[in-house]
Amino acid sequence: MRHDRRVAALGVAALLALAALLGVSGCRRQPKLAPASTDFRGYIADPSARMIAYSPVGAVLQDPSHRVLRDQLALLRTRFDGLSLYQTTSDTAALVAIARELGFRAVLFTIWDPKAEPELATISSILAQQHGAMAFAVSIGSEGLSEKRYALSDLGAARLQLRERTRGAKPVEMTTTEPWWFYGTPEGRPAASFGEFTSANVHVVWDTDIVDPALAASWTRDRANELKASVGHPVLIRELGMPGGGTSPRPLGPRHDRELLFSRELQAQFWSAWQGLPGRPPAVVFEAIDNPEKHWRDFESTWGLLDESLRPWPGWAVFPVLERARP
Repeated sequence: MRHDRRVAALGVAALLALAALLGVSGCRRQPKLAPASTDFRGYIADPSARMIAYSPVGAVLQDPSHRVLRDQLALLRTRFDGLSLYQTTSDTAALVAIARELGFRAVLFTIWDPKAEPELATISSILAQQHGAMAFAVSIGSEGLSEKRYALSDLGAARLQLRERTRGAKPVEMTTTEPWWFYGTPEGRPAASFGEFTSANVHVVWDTDIVDPALAASWTRDRANELKASVGHPVLIRELGMPGGGTSPRPLGPRHDRELLFSRELQAQFWSAWQGLPGRPPAVVFEAIDNPEKHWRDFESTWGLLDESLRPWPGWAVFPVLERARP
């Protein structure tokens, strides 16, 4: 979707909500997960894998001790074991180290600007220090080809830089991320085969007028599986979700009430339908925490399973508590 922006500080309510959620009892539990694989494609092919898009929000951005960051990740770890990151900053190394301590199995990094030396240097350093600890992959770029922020040649140059700087370590799996439909265009077809797997954003919000959560889940699955058949590559849905509020960005017919199109109840129904859907491909839950600074559309701040104070929305309960196999 769009690059996440920074948000206001979390209050004391966040810590109270965190304590309550971490102490919840009586939750339906799943069998213990298998030990972490250092092969990212192996991780996403594991039916027990559960990955979520995470952007640091609130007080985590002003906390050099990383205590708030740890609190957010610890809460997410109760129900998810993989992280999809959108930013590569000076705090990313600390984030990955904490994620490793908490037992996360996988991290998908993003180099937002493939021509940015600081991002390349940070990712290279993390891979050199942490490689083998978890399943890592790197998305070189995010929707920048379709938005014409960079060229395919820039992705290739960044990939060569990463390979050179991490020589001697097991090669990390790489990809780029674009909207699913872009890979079917003449400009986008070469990008579909870039790297070891295809990473695609598939959103009913932008690309169809479907309102029903079950139909939306099926539509998303079908678009991803069609993409996999056409590119002959493993496909990961990098962004999958339904907002919890706001109105559609598409011009809808008079049968639809735009003000009621998205709600937290529909969001939870979408996730319930997706979790029970046969033939669903690997996907990243979009997203972890509401981001009130995403204000360019009225629904953009409502994608989270948790609000900015870490209080759960109904969709959070769709994902059972995980048994931890690590550390």
